[in-house]
Amino acid sequence: LSVPISSTNPSVRVGETSTRIALVGPDTFLEFLSNLVVNPEFPTVLTDGHMPFGISQLLPPSAGGQEVTFVPDERENDFTVRWTRPPIGTLDSTNDKIVLYTAPHRIRRGSFPAHFQVTIRVSNPTVNLRFSLPASVRILRRNWKIETEFAFHEPTCAGGRGWTLDWFWNEQGSFSIAERDIDGKGKITKNSAATAQTQDPNWGSCPPFTAITGGAGIGGDVRFLVAFFDFRISEFSIIGTSKFNPGTAVLSHPLGPSSVSWPYTTLPFIFRARPYQEGEWFDTFPPSSVTYRNRIISIDTP
Repeated sequence: LSVPISSTNPSVRVGETSTRIALVGPDTFLEFLSNLVVNPEFPTVLTDGHMPFGISQLLPPSAGGQEVTFVPDERENDFTVRWTRPPIGTLDSTNDKIVLYTAPHRIRRGSFPAHFQVTIRVSNPTVNLRFSLPASVRILRRNWKIETEFAFHEPTCAGGRGWTLDWFWNEQGSFSIAERDIDGKGKITKNSAATAQTQDPNWGSCPPFTAITGGAGIGGDVRFLVAFFDFRISEFSIIGTSKFNPGTAVLSHPLGPSSVSWPYTTLPFIFRARPYQEGEWFDTFPPSSVTYRNRIISIDTP
């Protein structure tokens, strides 16, 4: 890039901006421009939510890493901006250095990106330059559901257990994401109503038992202990428990019946996922005879 220099001495007649540029030198000013970035407050926003965007300065790397800071006040008038209109959502201005993005009410899937840009222009007798910077934000649906699946599959008579068992239970509970707090986290609240799907336990007897009569399985209860969405890294974080019981059974034996009672089992889970992992199962890695997993699915905004 070639930048013409009309004089190495500041001139009052070319105005305040060009005077300041001449004082610091075109190379220094161009370095300042090359370090400008679009800096949203957070990379994710909820549907119907708001997110400010601004032009910031990327400082040189230091021991603590690279830092983004506000443009100094003395350089606010050194350039003008023009924002393009995002494909979804709206901006409250197209020529302010700080603009407010408003997300749409509905999106086509659980999360959806909005890409746009801002054009920065410097025009004076010393520097004539125009360039564009990318801007983007990911819109996230507010309402989701977590699906928890538990299956017990013990088809052999190994270990002298006297019985075999196949049982399946599934629960789907909806939850909502609250607006982000000062730490950039949105609290997740699970709704009390949930839909469950289960099958009657399929019990089988093993020698020396001759028959088994099983009762109905008892569905579970999924609870959230700590749950939030981290807007800083765009991630769901849920710590909870699942409680369930396959029921009881009675084994037949020549010496008399024997009862098999399964106590309530409570298993913890830690679930972390990004929005693009919607529908993907996450296993809790229990014993091989047990399937215990969770996934999240978004709910369209009405």
